[in-house]
Amino acid sequence: FFYFFIFFSIIILPLKGEEETLDIWKKDENNNKQQDIPVEENSNNINILKQGSSVEKIEIVEGKDNIEETKPIYGLFDPEENNLNLGMWSKSNGKQIKDIFKRISKIQLSNTAEDFFLSTILTYSYPPSSNISEKEFLDLKIQWLIKNDKEKILEEFLNKNTMYEDKKKIIHYLVDKNIAEANLSLGCKRSEFISKEIKDPYLEKFKIYCLVFNKKKNEAQLQFDILREENKSDNFFDDKISFLLGVTSKTTKKIKDDNLLNFYLSSVTIKNFTYEPTKKTQKIIWEYLNAANLIKLEDDRDKEKLKSLEIAANQDQFDKQKIFDIYSNISFDLDSLIKAEDIYLTFDNIDARALIYQKYLLSDNEENKIKLLFLLKDLFQKDKLSNIFVEFLSDRLKEIN
Repeated sequence: FFYFFIFFSIIILPLKGEEETLDIWKKDENNNKQQDIPVEENSNNINILKQGSSVEKIEIVEGKDNIEETKPIYGLFDPEENNLNLGMWSKSNGKQIKDIFKRISKIQLSNTAEDFFLSTILTYSYPPSSNISEKEFLDLKIQWLIKNDKEKILEEFLNKNTMYEDKKKIIHYLVDKNIAEANLSLGCKRSEFISKEIKDPYLEKFKIYCLVFNKKKNEAQLQFDILREENKSDNFFDDKISFLLGVTSKTTKKIKDDNLLNFYLSSVTIKNFTYEPTKKTQKIIWEYLNAANLIKLEDDRDKEKLKSLEIAANQDQFDKQKIFDIYSNISFDLDSLIKAEDIYLTFDNIDARALIYQKYLLSDNEENKIKLLFLLKDLFQKDKLSNIFVEFLSDRLKEIN
């Protein structure tokens, strides 16, 4: 397996931002030879249950030693597909693996490197035998997939690994992801993964809401009653579901933002719902506000609110394109637009960016467009808001070619 480490270190990309390139496969020189000897595979002795995620009486042959294992293993890919084997991780040191994942979490992988990484971590295989438990090893993989928004892969993982015990972590992520995208139909479809064995109040509440959403009110009422009998509900959820079921005609106007489900229920049950996000607002709630178009700047002269939206966009909480949409709606007289490059410094920073952006939109000369784009880049840098502009700049330069 050492050869995979070498290959990965060659194709890996530099760190994001200005961090130095890291050798993610750096090892303890004294242990290299002992810990990275690949386990030779005898295909006649390997029997993988491709769809069931458990392995019965598998023999790994290494030299003269035969090792029998009868334990569940999890993954997506048959080792033979990529010329790997079930023992590919067996001799690895758990401490080094943790360090590898820590390093990888700090970098942007190329498409090639990411494909290789995924095929490596998601191939059916036995866990390392030292310095890391099976659960820790699997958690590292799941956490990386969640952090990098690999929704389809996670859903496929659930479908193929029915014996996996910690499903609720993945389901919770998939459910919240679809709520955040205002895609309740798909979110409710994914709630089908929530089996009777999964005892998690958050997921059970969401499943009840999905029954209401899909107009199965009788079934929803039954599940709701069971939830309350088991003392897994709360006053806020009781109030919202009772209102949605038509049991009560009124609901509290309180907005609860401690989790996404409560916030979503607030937004769909309160008439003329309005919410002012703050620096403390969770990122996933920002995502829902964006997707549901619940963030609006009623007055484009409200500089304090616009400034807070710029900060949120720079932190990847608010849709960056909407910042430019707001800039395009700020009013300037014709003379200001004509003289924009000469007078923008007389405006406050927000208006200066808006003025130069509008001038860019009006320009039909490529050379002048480039000049305005880099001037705009400097204006974003001045307020430490470069993250808003970097992708926009890249895309516009590609259009100009």
